[in-house]
Formats: sequence, structure tokens, C-alpha cells
Amino acid sequence: MEKIENLKKNIKNNLIKYRKARGLTQAQLAQKLGYSDKTVSKWEREEGVPDIYILKEIADLYGVTVNDLISDSELKTSKSFLSKISRRNKILISLLSAGLVWLVATTIYVVLDLSISIKYLSNIYIYAIPLSCIVLIVFNSIWGRRIYNLFLISALIWTFTLSLYVSLPISNISKLFIIPIPLQILIILWFMLEKRKKNTSK
Repeated sequence: MEKIENLKKNIKNNLIKYRKARGLTQAQLAQKLGYSDKTVSKWEREEGVPDIYILKEIADLYGVTVNDLISDSELKTSKSFLSKISRRNKILISLLSAGLVWLVATTIYVVLDLSISIKYLSNIYIYAIPLSCIVLIVFNSIWGRRIYNLFLISALIWTFTLSLYVSLPISNISKLFIIPIPLQILIILWFMLEKRKKNTSK
């Protein structure tokens, strides 16, 4: 009995919500359906429910499904809101974690700059870039999209090479940037292969 009452309430709420969203009066809706406005009023007062055929007609009229008309709209809205919040939280947690790398880098920079004079101390920030990429790769692997890892791994390779470039006192060190080129190609090919495997498995 309680389930039937809940169903009636859901239908009533959704009928009112979708009708108002379309800017229709009860009389206008009744005219479109070939019913009296008193019947529509009864549905919206929870004194009766339309039969399945009429529910389908109303759903088609509003461009929704019958399920949309009988489901708890408040519950659906709250679930959708929670999923949006959780997505935002995931992004924020990832960015905060990457931000911690920069906080540590800045702290080290300030402490060392105040205590001792080190040449090229600002290179600490260059080292922070590949570390940030590693943190973001970890979080993206847990709850992100795989395609983002392609960009993050690529960024990691090139920024790690840049870190070596600014650290090693070797002549002709610019040739170091040749190494990531085939590595980058291999990573792109690997991601393409993974995507093809995923598509064929479907």
C-alpha cells in the first residue's frame, strides 16, 4: 500500500514539474491529451493516476521517458548532485596533492635560500613539474580517464628530461632531448593499441 502511495506521489510531483516546465496550464495539457482539465487536476491532487497509455503520451509530449514520470525526482536530483560533487572532489583532491609538491618545493627553496647560497636553486621548481605529473598520474589512474594519462605521461617524460638537462653539467647535453622522441611515439602507439583492445572487447 505504501509503495502505491509513493508511486502516486511521484507521478503527481512529476506531472506538475514537467507541465510547469513546459509552461502549460492544466486545461492546455488536458486539451492536448483529449481529457478534461478536471481529470488532469485529479492526477495532480493525487486522487488518481493516468493509465500506462496516457503516461506514455505525456512522456512523449514532454520528451521524457515513462520512468521519468514515475521515479522519485527529488532522489534523482540529489543523486545527480552528489555525483557532481564527488567528481569535483576528485579533481580538487588531485590538484591539492599536486599543489603539495609545489608547497614542498617552495619550502625547500626558501629554507635553502635563507641558510646557504646555492647556485641554480630555482631549479627546484623544474624538479617539481615531473613530481606533480607523477602525483596526477596516480590519482588519474584511480578515478580519472585513461586518455588523460597519455598527456600526463608525456608531460612526465619531457619535464624529467628537462630536469636532467638543467642538472647535468655535460657539454652537448641538448642531445638528451632526442631520447624522449621514440619514447613518446611508443607511448602513443601503446595507448592506441589499448584503445583498440577495449573497442574489440566490446
